[in-house]
Amino acid sequence: MRSQVGPNLFSFPENEILLLDNKEPWITYNNSWFRILVRRNDFTYLLKPIAKYYPAKKSDGFSENTPHEFKIINKFYSLKDDNIILLKRKEIKKLGLKKMFKN
Repeated sequence: MRSQVGPNLFSFPENEILLLDNKEPWITYNNSWFRILVRRNDFTYLLKPIAKYYPAKKSDGFSENTPHEFKIINKFYSLKDDNIILLKRKEIKKLGLKKMFKN
């Protein structure tokens, strides 16, 4: 996350929470930014959106040309006692994190 004006967003201390204008809380952890989705039972559930670039593909006779594009890949994590763990699909579905995120 980078901003054109204001403080350098990478200079915040560890576990610092930043509240954006649209009431989204973000937290720093290991020099990365995560969006806080919910806190339950001593766990904090986090979202890390990652933009991935896919280059253009030329037609090979069997498929069409595809333009280059960026896609957002969402990764969900849990944070407890300064330990961050990547959640599996089954856990994400059980906790209903994708539904919370789409609100």
